[in-house]
Amino acid sequence: MACDVVRTGSSCRTVVHDIETVVIDWTHQIREVLKKDSAQPLLEGFNPTPYVEIDFWDAKAQNLRCIFHQVTFLAIVFFYRAMHLSAKRGIAIACRLSVRLSVRPSVRL
Repeated sequence: MACDVVRTGSSCRTVVHDIETVVIDWTHQIREVLKKDSAQPLLEGFNPTPYVEIDFWDAKAQNLRCIFHQVTFLAIVFFYRAMHLSAKRGIAIACRLSVRLSVRPSVRL
């Protein structure tokens, strides 16, 4: 991703486009995870055991945790790069980016 080039308007637009693309991908991933139904085996005529239900919810939680860690990691990378740029170009860049990124503490899913 072109995160290191927050210098000009066009490169800034490229960075914004890259971020929007990643967020849209995550939105689709989250939607796919959430729309899966634990009753699907029953609807298909199977007679699942309680372990199938437990495995389903465990897999769903793992998928959501993975997406959460991706989002958190990217926010930390952007904040680190903003701080690196601020050392070179002044603190104003870091202040603007840190307000937009607002890294939140981890939440258990």
